[in-house]
Amino acid sequence: MDTEMFELEKQYIRYSKECQCGMRTVLARLENLRSEMTLNDPHCNPFKTITSRIKTFESTIEKCKKKGWDISMATFKSMHDIAGVRIIVPYQDDIYRVKNAVVRQPSMTVIEERDYVAEPKPNGYRSLHLIVEMEIYFMETSKRVPVEIQIRTEAMDLWASQDHRLRYKNDDPSPEAVSRFAAVAQVLADFDKMAIELRDFRLNEGLNN
Repeated sequence: MDTEMFELEKQYIRYSKECQCGMRTVLARLENLRSEMTLNDPHCNPFKTITSRIKTFESTIEKCKKKGWDISMATFKSMHDIAGVRIIVPYQDDIYRVKNAVVRQPSMTVIEERDYVAEPKPNGYRSLHLIVEMEIYFMETSKRVPVEIQIRTEAMDLWASQDHRLRYKNDDPSPEAVSRFAAVAQVLADFDKMAIELRDFRLNEGLNN
């Protein structure tokens, strides 16, 4: 590694640590929301799992190369997914319950929303993405850093995981493979819809008995 890249990595690590601080704050807010919703109705808690990750320097460089972006700190700071949080929910309408709870948080400023549930990507990808800014505090100052929050169902996450494996083995899959994966995404989307219908049927059945 040359001296310039070594210095860039040092700067990136410092910045990623700042993003990690923001991510920890987001996780704390989400755990508080989960606790509150569990207390309000333990049978309708929309948070199934909450996971997090920090993008490594190597994966960030790889992303820049694939996108044709300049490899610099300016580019890194324009990327809002250095710190990422993923929320898995039981039902598709829970995605919007969680989203609405997040946007009401005064400590989390939503600066971008991408709804790939309402408008899936051409390859079939579905998920709701929120970019939030979190203020983090140091000994003598503070700053705001971005954190990406992805909210999806278990079915959506299953599809995304399989698609990632496919592209990891073959970064340029055939049109037929892409078409088949898009078809699978639609099957899983239909499953999510039927799951809501079944849930509501069982709830109504319980009220009538």
